[in-house]
Amino acid sequence: MNENLRMIWYMIHKDPLVIAGLVLVGFSGLLLTRIQLRMMKSGYKFPYVKYLTRQSWEVPQEYLNQRMKHGWSPWAAYLFWPTALIGVICLVIGLFRLQ
Repeated sequence: MNENLRMIWYMIHKDPLVIAGLVLVGFSGLLLTRIQLRMMKSGYKFPYVKYLTRQSWEVPQEYLNQRMKHGWSPWAAYLFWPTALIGVICLVIGLFRLQ
């Protein structure tokens, strides 16, 4: 356990962009899960696919369309794309800086 904490601490000091990117990508995944669970509880059907399709890209927009009817807060859909994009950018820059 102590060795794992030292490795994480070293990574935070060596290149914090990698950690920030992973945290932001993980947070965007949590937001998407929240959006999908709310949509499923309201009766929206998601197709099971392995890859991203046009319909899966439109889930946050459909959430925004349905939120007024169900009284949901729009913050999850508004934060999903910025956290995903900023997280991927931080992760890529951080990984290139690790060399």
